[in-house]
Formats: sequence, C-alpha cells, structure tokens
Amino acid sequence: DLTATGDLTKFPDGGDVAGWAETAMQWANGAKLMNGNGDGTINPTGNTKRCEFAAMIMKFNENIAAG
Repeated sequence: DLTATGDLTKFPDGGDVAGWAETAMQWANGAKLMNGNGDGTINPTGNTKRCEFAAMIMKFNENIAAG
C-alpha cells in the first residue's frame, strides 16, 4: 500500500528533498517510517547512519510487510 503521504513542509529542510526522491520521502513519512531528527529536520542531503536505516527497516517489517 503506497497511499500514505506525509507533509515534508513541516520539516525546516523539507524543501531540500530532491525532486526524484520527493514521492518516496513523502510516503516514508506518511507511513511513519521516517519521522525526522530530534531537532525537527530530516537532513535530506546528509548521510544515513546504520542505526537509522536499521530502524526504518524494522518499522517497515513490523508495520508494512507484516500487514
């Protein structure tokens, strides 16, 4: 189900998301796989840490794949 859509404008750096990644980032936020950093940013031009990626995959497996 790819109907979940998040609002990237709620993040101060949401406008920095590349056009090619915007739909996927909106879906990941809407599906609650990606909720931002403690400072309210999503850091779309930064690097993902291993622990951040692991948390997203775990949330995906628990909430999406297990359906």
